[in-house]
Amino acid sequence: MQAYQTIVGTGPLGLAVMRELLAQGKAVRMVNRSGKTKTSLPQAVELVQADASNPTRMREVFKETAVVYHCATAPYTGKAWETLLAPLMQGIIAGAAANGAKVVYGDNVYAYGHVRGPIAEELPETATTRKGRARARIAQMLRDAHTRGEVQATIGRGSDFFGPEVLLSLLGDRAFPAALQGKAASMIGNIDMPHTYTFIDDFGKALVTLGAAEQAYGETWHVPTRKP
Repeated sequence: MQAYQTIVGTGPLGLAVMRELLAQGKAVRMVNRSGKTKTSLPQAVELVQADASNPTRMREVFKETAVVYHCATAPYTGKAWETLLAPLMQGIIAGAAANGAKVVYGDNVYAYGHVRGPIAEELPETATTRKGRARARIAQMLRDAHTRGEVQATIGRGSDFFGPEVLLSLLGDRAFPAALQGKAASMIGNIDMPHTYTFIDDFGKALVTLGAAEQAYGETWHVPTRKP
């Protein structure tokens, strides 16, 4: 029997990872808290209802799993990120470690804080905001687990993304629906400032590529994107 590729989170990034794994003929299991999804999943995909912050439950769910793709997040507030993201990461690490599964974490660039210029993997994680500190903390949590030999882990980071199923983004439901109707799109920030956006399917493909590459583990990678 082929080992599962288990995706935690059924949002846009989790679905992008799912599409790439299915295209490669992999056995896919998806996990979310409700056991339901807004869009129908392909029949070949197994959907499991589970709280990823529960280590005991994750030890059960990750059985027969080769790679865990951590694509789950929390509501977009500083308080939610501070209180919910660490337990999620702890549960996923515990479940993966118990089953010998690798972990690929789909992250953003909040941990770097305010950067004047290009953002590269070598930058220190010096964020001072609540959201940024929370992201830096859980990324370090995963790296520490890798260093201790508990799990093999790698991190893939993308910018603000756009594409299928993406609504809550700078290039989400604020921009495209109006533009498609010939109306003015609503944008946040200085639209003349160069800014890189990540196509969600490129993000998904990059995470799957990391999951299959032994040399990728123990490192943090940025998803290739077009120049601003």
